Amino acid sequence: MRYFISAGACKPYTMSSLQNEDNMMEPTQSAHRLRRHRFGKLWILKALIFGVVFLTALSFLVMGLWNWLMPAIFGWRMVTFWQALGLLILSKILFGGFIGRPGRHRGGNWPRPMFERWAEMTPEEREKFRERMWRDFGPFEPPAPESKS
Repeated sequence: MRYFISAGACKPYTMSSLQNEDNMMEPTQSAHRLRRHRFGKLWILKALIFGVVFLTALSFLVMGLWNWLMPAIFGWRMVTFWQALGLLILSKILFGGFIGRPGRHRGGNWPRPMFERWAEMTPEEREKFRERMWRDFGPFEPPAPESKS
């Protein structure tokens, strides 16, 4: 017998009690609710299976690349699948961060303060900033100032 808890009324229902309740509701509402409930479980199951397969494939890729390159180049030992998985997780922690960290998606939040500072600069300050950037990071002299006509 299938058993689940209804979030709306916070009381347990069985499938047979839902069928009795269906007489009071429109048939499309209860069928939609059951379909949505089944789809949610199926989606979670698919996501878990995909995640495990993806992580396994990525671990085998790391293991293969490590065992192909590191012993030949540096003379290091070969790694097992579990060591490759550990390296993958460690590199994600050290270099990639975790999902949901603020400011780490699509460019982050660092440009906004710079744009605000740029908007507050006078034309003379902007020109001085450009010259400093060209001097410090450019491979050659700053370009001649453009004439506005």
